[in-house]
Amino acid sequence: MRRYAFDTASTAHRDAGRKHYKLVRDILHNRGEEAGADWLLLDLLSSQTLRGIGMKPGKEELADFRTWAAGSGSYSLSTARRMERTISSLFETLSLDRPNPSRLWSYVEEQLKKGRREGTINCQMRDVGAWMKFRGIKIEVPNIRQRRAAEPWVPSDDDVMKLIQHSADQGNRGPAFRNKVIIEVLAFCGLRLGELVGLNTSDVRDGYIKVRSEKLEAERRVGLPGFLITDIRTYVAHYRGRGGDALFTTCGRRLSYSAVRRMVRREGRRAGIEQMHPHALRHWCATRLVRSGVNLRAVQVHLGHASVSTTQLYTHLSAEEAAREVTGAFESVFSERKIGHS
Repeated sequence: MRRYAFDTASTAHRDAGRKHYKLVRDILHNRGEEAGADWLLLDLLSSQTLRGIGMKPGKEELADFRTWAAGSGSYSLSTARRMERTISSLFETLSLDRPNPSRLWSYVEEQLKKGRREGTINCQMRDVGAWMKFRGIKIEVPNIRQRRAAEPWVPSDDDVMKLIQHSADQGNRGPAFRNKVIIEVLAFCGLRLGELVGLNTSDVRDGYIKVRSEKLEAERRVGLPGFLITDIRTYVAHYRGRGGDALFTTCGRRLSYSAVRRMVRREGRRAGIEQMHPHALRHWCATRLVRSGVNLRAVQVHLGHASVSTTQLYTHLSAEEAAREVTGAFESVFSERKIGHS
């Protein structure tokens, strides 16, 4: 028994497609004087219509989906863009015009055999589920059990300082100085990538920057250390290129997500830190503030977390740190009591 159904709007859309096909088929059935010299064109049209509404969605429909996702209040703009890319790439592979739970599960099994991570597959399936909701189609989307995720990698203080120093050593040429400032803003302001690329020159104020969250959280003010204010103003005054209101630009336009991501990874490799990526700097910022004794509520506001429970994730000890704490405690006991070993 099928486990999905179409709502009224979706059914009407499919009915319109069937009528369109029947009209073309009737014309083609009487190829000759009625069809005239245009029958080849109509034949091509019918072959397209034979796929019915199964044709890959056009850019306009995908853009409507992205707008729907971003405007629903459940997804950030960057997530909505990723969802659009997922649907575009998987539409034909998964036959999303004729959704079938069995096909979705077959795809999941294929991906698992290829060694793809459960989290990545579940993310794709959530995107597919959102597309079905957008199209008014009720269907059960696979959700596989995930292994417990490893703790996120957090750079050490030395890693971050080395990265900043390395970027500073590249000289004061425009792109190099811009990259240095971007790394400093990510590290000391703890911004998400989307928040960074969305910054405008007017967002830089005396002592803080105004940040608009991509996760529909409240707009916030993020404090800036004095040296960072100086670096930002130097960059804007001497090195920033054209790009409208955008703070960070390249080739006359706003710097993109992918460009910043590539830059941070590249600079990390050059500094000998292979694991470096933009969000790792946000992890470092949160961890450093918590371990410095900053009030959790202040850290929450600085990072733009909707709930303090998210901020509390940074209060945990890693397995390595816990081992050091325990070892240190026992070593102090042996030292105080001067227990000898035979």
